[in-house]
Amino acid sequence: MLVELEIENLALVSRLRIPFAAGLNALTGETGAGKTLVLRAIELLLGDRAERNELRTGTDHCRVAALVRVPKRLHAALAPLLEPATLDDDGELVLSRTIAHDAKSRCHANGRLVPLATLKAVGARLFDRIGQGEAVALEQPGERARLLDAFGGLSTEREAFEIAHEHARAVAAEAKRLAASASERQRRIEFLRFQQDEIASVDPKPGESAELERRMAILDRAQAISTLTQEAVFALNDADGSIVEQIGRFAHRAQELADAGLLEPARTALERALTELDEAVGAFRAASSSADLDPREAEGVERRLTDVRRLLDRYGGDEAALDLRRAELARELDDVEHADLRLDGIQRELGHADRALAVAGDALRTARERVGKKLADAVRARLRELGMEQARFSVTQTAHDGATALERARPFGTATVEFMLAANPGHKEQPLAQVASGGENARIALALQAALGQALDVPVLVFDEIESGIGARLGEALGSVLRRLAEGRQVVVVTHLAPVAAFAQAHLRVAKRVVKGVSETHVEALDAAAREAELAAMMRGRTASDVTRREARQLLDRAAGDDA
Repeated sequence: MLVELEIENLALVSRLRIPFAAGLNALTGETGAGKTLVLRAIELLLGDRAERNELRTGTDHCRVAALVRVPKRLHAALAPLLEPATLDDDGELVLSRTIAHDAKSRCHANGRLVPLATLKAVGARLFDRIGQGEAVALEQPGERARLLDAFGGLSTEREAFEIAHEHARAVAAEAKRLAASASERQRRIEFLRFQQDEIASVDPKPGESAELERRMAILDRAQAISTLTQEAVFALNDADGSIVEQIGRFAHRAQELADAGLLEPARTALERALTELDEAVGAFRAASSSADLDPREAEGVERRLTDVRRLLDRYGGDEAALDLRRAELARELDDVEHADLRLDGIQRELGHADRALAVAGDALRTARERVGKKLADAVRARLRELGMEQARFSVTQTAHDGATALERARPFGTATVEFMLAANPGHKEQPLAQVASGGENARIALALQAALGQALDVPVLVFDEIESGIGARLGEALGSVLRRLAEGRQVVVVTHLAPVAAFAQAHLRVAKRVVKGVSETHVEALDAAAREAELAAMMRGRTASDVTRREARQLLDRAAGDDA
């Protein structure tokens, strides 16, 4: 339920904090006092488009916020819609929207910044706004079907149809894919084989690109390596007076003087050096042999590396990715080459799926026909209470055209549900959206809401002056219907009729006053005495008397007795 609404800098509103109660809440006040601003604040909070001229004069932003207590039955449904915000364990949710002078918005849910789309999605699950020009989205065939299914408890039939529909669609999509023309399949086969042949013509081995790059680096520097190895071998070992020769001579002389004992460490070190130099000379000679510059080898390695790199770049970047692409090509080629065989099987499966869909669609349509009669009876009974005694209301279904069940199917069924109305005697029933006036539309929406009762899971209903064409005589009937509709949910109604306001559990008066030369709207929750005075003023205006006060008191007593 809506616990509290806060409005700041919206048109005539400077700052308001409005408490709401469970059950039926009535908003009353003179024309122009600002009742519509309260509803406008709710509309903005639920994502309606903002206009910069709605900001209070002299301010640079307006803000609307609401504290909502969400029923437990909706917690799971709202959780994904609220992300990144979360719903408290107690179900309390604070929604807010700040609108700048350029009409841009910043929206929050439980303190977390969220897109405007989140407010719209969450608001659609929590609030239903019904005015003279609205009738719970009855223009949408899917919504009419949903209402009918909710009223009749047809979730099993609806789910069976949806499952059959989804399966038939999936099978049909696969059949369409397999039924592609022979020329298209042949072109695909040729393309896949071209890719296979291209990969096979190069056929790189695991790690080959890295090995080729290493070999190419050697070949690129082969001349420098060859020069260095030749110079080193010559200087170390081959030249007259080479380093090895000189060290050997000094080691021999130290050996001759070994009996003196002083040169033994030097001799040992020189012999180690000779061993190391011998290994170095061998390594230089081996490197020289490996780095022999063969122009044909360099060209071959460069060509091979170019081919491997081009293939890897085209198919995934490394040899492992290339192996995956090979397997994918094999699977797809097998799939395309054997499409005709699978097509025969999928066509048979499609026939079974279409027949199952037809059965599910017929079952749903039959159940809706039975439930539609009950809904029509319930709505007609409510309409009689609301002063439309001669109105005829019915629920019809129009089958869709199509050679197959899948062609006839829509997400909501194989037939369109229509709500039909003849508001006056002598007129033909027509679709509701085409024939209902503003006041009739709102009353029919109210009748539908009352008939559907707890089948609908929207916890807050907001009605805007739905008493068009209804006088005081029928006002009590309208109030009684609204009071019963508020059992188990919250209803907020803007009304000019005292009999309607008398049935409210909470009565809020909207008035306009001048503060420092500036008009402001304020809202007051009325106690029993103030409420009696307000009802009297609604009935007789400024001429309200003690007699009128007694009439107001009697009206409240009758409304209270309606609960008994």
